[in-house]
Amino acid sequence: MARRNWRDVFYIAFNSISLLSMLIIDISNFYPASLIAPGGALHWTQQARQWYMDTYNDAFFKAGDEAPSFFHLFTAMELVFQLPLLLYILSRYAGTKKTGTTPGLELASLVYGLHAAVTTLVCLNDMRSWDPNLHSQAEKNTFMFQLYGPWFLIRKSALPEKTV
Repeated sequence: MARRNWRDVFYIAFNSISLLSMLIIDISNFYPASLIAPGGALHWTQQARQWYMDTYNDAFFKAGDEAPSFFHLFTAMELVFQLPLLLYILSRYAGTKKTGTTPGLELASLVYGLHAAVTTLVCLNDMRSWDPNLHSQAEKNTFMFQLYGPWFLIRKSALPEKTV
């Protein structure tokens, strides 16, 4: 029987956090209006999204419809490509304790990690052009080194270690 190694545990935790942030912040505007309106079952996701925007002054989210077109595309891709792939990856990890990782899981993890890393890298690059009157260097550093940057670094090494 294969044993789950530390990298598998790390990727399960990391991907679970990624899934939660995706569902609560990134794609919550795609939920039906009746669910996210005040009194709706998922209104709390809009409150969490607003807290995130108020706390970090994230220009991508605060800009709404005025955000760069690539950000709208990336958010849509998160919904139709990354979310299903991430759900597949997490469901496959659920069985790795007995079987170890499989080539399909490793390929899915690699594709997901590369896709997420590239989209995050584009966002990191765009941050350099944010108006210094609206975003101080300290705010940009928070995004680059605490919020977006670590996700990029972890995602680019997404291929899990083969367990035996």
